[in-house]
Amino acid sequence: MTSPVYCDECDHRTLASKNDQPWRWQCIKHPRPEGYGFVARGTWVNFPPYHYCKDMNRDGKCKDFAPARVAPEKDEAP
Repeated sequence: MTSPVYCDECDHRTLASKNDQPWRWQCIKHPRPEGYGFVARGTWVNFPPYHYCKDMNRDGKCKDFAPARVAPEKDEAP
């Protein structure tokens, strides 16, 4: 049995959503189709550009999981 993967440890969360509540995190591996909805021509219809992580990783077995990269620490100037 494999261990589940968690979105808070994944590199594919959008930068804008990383500081939001976990239920609002979005995954760059799952974009929404352009022109989603038929409300207005050429206008994005009030949906985020990516699907929510909570909908894409419901069972903890996300095939697109990639461990988050850690930025190297900068040496402090004296």
